[in-house]
Amino acid sequence: DQTPTLKAMDQLQYFLVSYPYSEHKEQSQEYMGDLRERLAKKSLELARLYYKREDYRAAVTSFKVFLQEYPDSRYREEGHFNWFLAAADFARNSTDRRKENRYKDALDVYEEFLERYPDSGYLKDAEQTFAKVRKELGEILIEKESSSQ
Repeated sequence: DQTPTLKAMDQLQYFLVSYPYSEHKEQSQEYMGDLRERLAKKSLELARLYYKREDYRAAVTSFKVFLQEYPDSRYREEGHFNWFLAAADFARNSTDRRKENRYKDALDVYEEFLERYPDSGYLKDAEQTFAKVRKELGEILIEKESSSQ
């Protein structure tokens, strides 16, 4: 429950608006950043929990929301990598008629990850998952082409 953190942030925001020239302004802003990072970490942990429980749809959504709500988080790279893993597993565990589009979505997440983090420590693992996704999508496309002939 993040209620105490949210209340503290509200109080700090009230202080900053009410006393914009206070000698404590800088420290209050630092506290706000720390509290925001705490919320980001909890959001990431929730997404990881969905992934661990193999609720890939919820994990994909949660990682995406995490990245949207906390674009400056120190956990952003990790969140983006995990979003890709969740998207790949979501595609892999989808019904046959949905797999193609979901694999393509996973590849889009990978491309974005690669563009933003070309030197990532997660790159080796991301590339391995990318290769599997590309292979599995290729098999679907070959099967689709052969069944349409």
